[in-house]
Amino acid sequence: MRDLLVIGGGPAGLATAICAARAGLSVTVVERQRGDIDKACGEGLMPAGLRALERLGALEGLDRRRCAPFRGILYTQAGGPEARARFTRGDGLGVRRVALSEALLARAGTLPSIEIVRGAASGLEVLADHVRARVSEREVTASLLVGADGLQSQVRKLAGLEGRPHPRLRRHGLRRHFACAPWSEFVEVHWAAGVECYVTPVGERVVNVAFLWDAPLGHLSHDFASARAAQHPQHLSHDFESVKVSFNELIARFPSVQEHLQSAEVTSESRGAGPLLRPALARAKGRVALVGDAAGYVDAITGQGLSLAFMSAERLAEQLAPLSRPFDARVLSDALGRYHRSLRRAWLRYALPAQALLGIARRPRLRSAMLGLVARAPSLFSRLVEDFAG
Repeated sequence: MRDLLVIGGGPAGLATAICAARAGLSVTVVERQRGDIDKACGEGLMPAGLRALERLGALEGLDRRRCAPFRGILYTQAGGPEARARFTRGDGLGVRRVALSEALLARAGTLPSIEIVRGAASGLEVLADHVRARVSEREVTASLLVGADGLQSQVRKLAGLEGRPHPRLRRHGLRRHFACAPWSEFVEVHWAAGVECYVTPVGERVVNVAFLWDAPLGHLSHDFASARAAQHPQHLSHDFESVKVSFNELIARFPSVQEHLQSAEVTSESRGAGPLLRPALARAKGRVALVGDAAGYVDAITGQGLSLAFMSAERLAEQLAPLSRPFDARVLSDALGRYHRSLRRAWLRYALPAQALLGIARRPRLRSAMLGLVARAPSLFSRLVEDFAG
């Protein structure tokens, strides 16, 4: 019997496996995607996340052709003020998600107690003294089930930890890559009515352009529909609202960004995600623990998702390392309770700024006033950015 069965082989799941293996635990990671592990996201690692990646031993394995440093954050809106803040505790890193996954997968491959299995997990069961699943025609049993399976986490639902999302706050995201030299050493956040545009350097001549917006009801546009269908065909009909929008419609709202991209080649298909808000009632229950987006998600607006995922992996391994194997139910419950509580402060440092920025983004007058305020007080803005960037 394995110590951990991790469902999801993205960065959160692989980081959990690496931390657990270094703590002396045996881990099976199940990833249903057989090709490159990609995701619709801004692909920015804040300084805290970059330091965590180095602690994982995966930073040196990154393909440097598919990443680029950024020095801070810039917020702006057309015809209005702009505010920028440089990081003071190290740079951030824009990195293609597939490159990040490859580096973490290579690092996991150096640890013999980690087993990676490609295929869908079926028949997941959480029993009194173990958990089990069928993967690639064989049964896998473990002492603990870890859900690292993203926004639509099936493990979260299985454990009864699915929170109830707000019925009207339904944010979506869409991203695409362009062959274009980055024109800024900052991650740029451009605001317009009802939508934000994020520009992140992810290579010497590649930028990621991503949008976040509050989705109205309607019919799916072609590129959003195909992006969602490619990722989660089994969820598309009932988990995702219809959205009348396309990448070209969105980029047209940001003329300054569009001007930079006029002659740039598109190097990736549009890829979408959402709805983004995914509450979780807790991060653990019984023999189940949640990490990454599966453990609850507010929004991508602060760029803290990966930093929080890596921290969760570290904290979970810290609590499991001293336990005797196989994990006794009572002792495991105490350890998972400590894991949940250890992340409260970090969660608030993510959730509160995210909620505040969402409130500002949805109120044009407030947004203009706040941008004007921080533009006139750059030291205040720098402290705010540094606090959530780490």
